[in-house]
Amino acid sequence: MNINFVEKYMDYAKSLACQIKKKLPNHVDIDDLISQAYLGLVESAISYKEKDGCFKTWSYKRIRGAILDFLRKQKNSSEINDNFEAKNTNDYEMLDFLEKKTGKREADMVIMYHLQGFSLKDIASKYNISDVRVCQVMSKTKNKLKEMLAA
Repeated sequence: MNINFVEKYMDYAKSLACQIKKKLPNHVDIDDLISQAYLGLVESAISYKEKDGCFKTWSYKRIRGAILDFLRKQKNSSEINDNFEAKNTNDYEMLDFLEKKTGKREADMVIMYHLQGFSLKDIASKYNISDVRVCQVMSKTKNKLKEMLAA
């Protein structure tokens, strides 16, 4: 690792964190972003080779990536750990209908995926099951709903 790069570009890493913070909600802590920027800077100094070109350009991708990965993990953990809540009245009505016809877990999965934009991985994590199992449950639920609508 080239410690000179880390010392030279610490202000650069901090400025990238500040630029990203400007586009985020107030509750996101700038110190967390700066810490992640520094980690990205150190990682880039460790992995940098002369053939990679300009260090500043190389480190930009690593610093920004470290910050965005942190934000993604933070977002996913807060969304997944929160209790499922429908976003508006239409979601509540849909949830109520689906729960009566399919069951709570199946209804939650359908709403989370189709109306709230959760990924299969997020849903799987919430219910401690595999992505494949989520697909199976949603497919079964979809077929059940099709049968009800056809009748």
